[in-house]
Amino acid sequence: MRRPEALPLALTLLTRVAVAALVRVAPAWDGFFYARYAARIAAGLGYAAEDAYGTLKPTAFYPVGYPGAMALALPVVRDARLAAVTVNLVAAVVAVLAVVRLGRAVGGDDEGERAGLIYALYPGAVLWSAAAMTETLTGALLAVAAACAVRPTAARSVGAGAALGIAALVRPQSLLVLPMVLAAPGSARARITRFALAAVTALALVAPWTARNCARLDACALVSTNGGSNLLIGTFADARGGYRRPGEGDGCAHTRGEVARDRCMSSVARTRIAEAPIRWLALAAQKVAVSFAWEHDPMSYALGRRARAPLGYAFGVATLTAAWWALVGFALWAWRRRAVDRTATRIAMGSAAVSVLTHAVFLGADRYHLLLVPLLAPSAAAGWHAWRMRRP
Repeated sequence: MRRPEALPLALTLLTRVAVAALVRVAPAWDGFFYARYAARIAAGLGYAAEDAYGTLKPTAFYPVGYPGAMALALPVVRDARLAAVTVNLVAAVVAVLAVVRLGRAVGGDDEGERAGLIYALYPGAVLWSAAAMTETLTGALLAVAAACAVRPTAARSVGAGAALGIAALVRPQSLLVLPMVLAAPGSARARITRFALAAVTALALVAPWTARNCARLDACALVSTNGGSNLLIGTFADARGGYRRPGEGDGCAHTRGEVARDRCMSSVARTRIAEAPIRWLALAAQKVAVSFAWEHDPMSYALGRRARAPLGYAFGVATLTAAWWALVGFALWAWRRRAVDRTATRIAMGSAAVSVLTHAVFLGADRYHLLLVPLLAPSAAAGWHAWRMRRP
């Protein structure tokens, strides 16, 4: 009996293990902090950060999901880099199985296999599996939710909600994808029921962490307390659509309390937007371009502090960017030619729209589009097949 997931799964494991062996970069960027928090969780110290006096205090600045996942792996592998690799490897396996299932649901075994192969061999996703960052895990959870939602039942709606609830603990904006469970056809009552089941399940998984924040921080926070700073960063022209750390002159440096500071930054950001809305809209376009126009973060992270051969680095970035636009192009071809199931199209388009709007409002980085790769892979597979089969 044919198993369309066999080859994609084997290639996913082979490529990610090879990258883990070749790319030995200690957790960097946000991953540096994730590793610190994971070590404290694994040591029984809770999710805590050092204050100005070196005292550990409860925090929720970064979402807890990825450090929490690393903490589960640390007792086994005893190393932060390997913990991140382990989390990403498990996530990639889950993702490729979900991608194959999603492809099979809308186009049969052949399309499922093609979709899985696209995910398994997509160069940016392969290289990024060495990074202690959230996109691989988030993308896997979104793919699971989509696979549940494309052919929904009550149980699958609960499954989609569970996947999105966990994803929200990794990246809170994942909750905005909840309406995609309504994409499958059915009566209004059936759609409302599916949405209610998914929403209740997702919020039930997030609620204990929210309760912890209410009890341990200076005020309640749904998941994390970095939304205000990200909104403020998105108003800085000198950030050029990306990241620039807020400084003392940005209005909230002396505000006490993590939630209070988050709210202060959000207020300052809204004031800046209201004062110059045209400038902010121009920055929004720049943030979207930074997030979706090209792909170089996987190369930059993998190389770390080592000297870069300019031509080799440029070739690598060009290859990654070409792969991204090929993925998008074939997905658009499929949607235009209606070569993929309508429900799957709505789910992929809706998830992509959430990502675009999120980064238009907050801040951009080209790694942020990597979480869309599993969702786009089935459409890209259908588009590639339709393009090959087109008549002269």
